[in-house]
Amino acid sequence: MFWSAVPIMRQVDSKIFSCRCSQLYSLVADVERYPRFLPGWSRVRILHADDNRLEVEQQLQLGLFRVRFHSTAKLEPCRRIVITSSDAPFGEMT
Repeated sequence: MFWSAVPIMRQVDSKIFSCRCSQLYSLVADVERYPRFLPGWSRVRILHADDNRLEVEQQLQLGLFRVRFHSTAKLEPCRRIVITSSDAPFGEMT
């Protein structure tokens, strides 16, 4: 498989926002709106939702290149969001 030859990349970004924690958390937790403000996100669909967990299908598109993947988002309100995926080339995002 192509992805097995791709090295694992890790990116860490830090930003300071002038808004309340609850506002920023709400923005990031609203995964269905990602295509409205995240470059490359073309489709997001929540497959299953319960208390603090979402099963999500997402699609990224860069030019003619498209990749669809499933992920799980574990929500800890106003603390953190952990997004994991067993689909290549993704792993864990926090």
